Amino acid sequence: MTHIAPSALLNDDLLLAAAREQAEALEWTPLHELVALNTEIAHAALRMSMAAAGVKDRDIPDPLRIPRPDDESSGRVPRMTPLQMAEMLRHGG
Repeated sequence: MTHIAPSALLNDDLLLAAAREQAEALEWTPLHELVALNTEIAHAALRMSMAAAGVKDRDIPDPLRIPRPDDESSGRVPRMTPLQMAEMLRHGG
């Protein structure tokens, strides 16, 4: 019989899960890159469709560029959360 409180084990599990989630968030995998590229290409197709349909240039959204982890150090690309990106795409941007 151990003298470890079950609540202590739960806290350790939560800390481990949080650390794992944070580590996974920092790793950019080939799958992340493919999803980012596909999203950027789909957005470019949307922009071309809008232009072909006669939408004025001022109403066509700027090209979408999804930030990559290695872009952060340069400061060139603004950070955007997945929720911000989804909201932007939902509103045709």
